Amino acid sequence: MANNRLYIVDTENGDSLMVAKSFGEGWDWRVDSDVLNNWLSFCIRDPGQAYGNTNKKPSNLVFRTENEELI
Repeated sequence: MANNRLYIVDTENGDSLMVAKSFGEGWDWRVDSDVLNNWLSFCIRDPGQAYGNTNKKPSNLVFRTENEELI
């Protein structure tokens, strides 16, 4: 049984995706790369936001554990 889970959270709309579980030591990746890429494509509406555009706004994506509030 996992002790903790790691999520990527879109603070703009509250959507989240569980990406890893911890069993006490380190993290075990739990998301398929295609699922992650599709989810990130949906969350990152401005491609410049992801690739270092100097006029970008701060990202609305954050990492949170289940022991933290997701928003």
